[in-house]
Amino acid sequence: MIPNLLLQKGYKLERPHKPGGQSNTFIISKDEKLCLLKTPKDTKISAERKFRFKIEAEALKMMDGYGVPKVFDYSIEDDIYIIMEYIHGNTLHESIIQKPYDKQIAETIFMKLLDILEKAHNLGLFHRDLKPDNILLLTVNNALTPIIVDFGICWLKKDIDQYKTPTNVELGNRFLRLPELTKGVKLATPISDITFLVGILFYMITGYHPNILLNENMEMPHQRTNVKDIFELETNRQFKYFFDRGFSYNLLTRFQTVEETRNYYKEIHNVPTNMTNLDKAKQQIENLFNTDEIKKVEGLMDLLRQVHQTFLEVFRSSLATNLTYAGNGTNANIPDKSVRTSMFLLKKETTQPQVNFSVKSKFDKDYLNITTIFVVNSILVDTLIHSISEKNKLHDDFVTLAKKCSYECMLALETKFKEIYHR
Repeated sequence: MIPNLLLQKGYKLERPHKPGGQSNTFIISKDEKLCLLKTPKDTKISAERKFRFKIEAEALKMMDGYGVPKVFDYSIEDDIYIIMEYIHGNTLHESIIQKPYDKQIAETIFMKLLDILEKAHNLGLFHRDLKPDNILLLTVNNALTPIIVDFGICWLKKDIDQYKTPTNVELGNRFLRLPELTKGVKLATPISDITFLVGILFYMITGYHPNILLNENMEMPHQRTNVKDIFELETNRQFKYFFDRGFSYNLLTRFQTVEETRNYYKEIHNVPTNMTNLDKAKQQIENLFNTDEIKKVEGLMDLLRQVHQTFLEVFRSSLATNLTYAGNGTNANIPDKSVRTSMFLLKKETTQPQVNFSVKSKFDKDYLNITTIFVVNSILVDTLIHSISEKNKLHDDFVTLAKKCSYECMLALETKFKEIYHR
């Protein structure tokens, strides 16, 4: 239960603590001081698990007790363990079970968590598993103070090349699944931590888990039926704008840094009541672009843009090496409910002859079905019809379509070249 080495150092077991997924924790003591001991569940563990224990211990040492438990000792040799400060407090999850927090309390905790995260990110440390179960709450000077725990899957910049997580492993957590932490994605970014904190703020206000950024109805967490009315209240209207940005599916349109997150939050919560006409106009247009309907349409259009981008990537990789393409690229037409990619194929370092091709995808009036047509030199070559629920099939069919388009365009270009050289 407790490594012999620690018994020899004068530690004694007090009681078992909460078990984790792959670790056990115990309350131990030395010289009447309580500590938390973390050990692996299995006696024989992989090189990856040893590495994770080492990284967790080093991450906590780097933070030096700033919003995290202090580390007193650790080992990854024969005896594998971490001894850290024992912090007695409820998790955020345990505290919210009864009812959500008052807006001001939630805001105070959120700002303190941003401060902790800012220090971690400045050290090149990303937690990657922030959730209510990994935040302890202490009462200090009559105010709730958060402590972040469980750095078991954290990322440290200085150890980036020592061990890389296999691509078939999903990181993050089920509190809020993020696309950049899914299986097959090799990406370590501070943006994920910030998005987790946005989810934690949402949880403190509503008591609901955000779960995923977009559900099957293309709704963000704050746009869903169970919580939507909360953000229609005059006192909570600003939160809606904050979550529109914080829960964006596209990584590049979310908050990029802690400082940006903090500044934006303060800005939208301190809009003066005596706004000028210009300020009012800005606010009105922002409100217009942030309606649920607009967000839903933009999300669907973004889905089409993504598959069109996949089409172009596969099309390019399927071409002969001496060919290239150019043109207008992919453009969305919201009134027409369509996305169109119009290009032309030609031999490198030439301007003629060219073969024109286009792919146009159009939603029906209810945004439930998508019709795609593929045209080469004004001749219809193929038509695809998909339901909005067939996202995987939509992606796969566009890959197949791109290869077919590449083949048809190269045949057409070959014919044009033969006509020129055999005149």
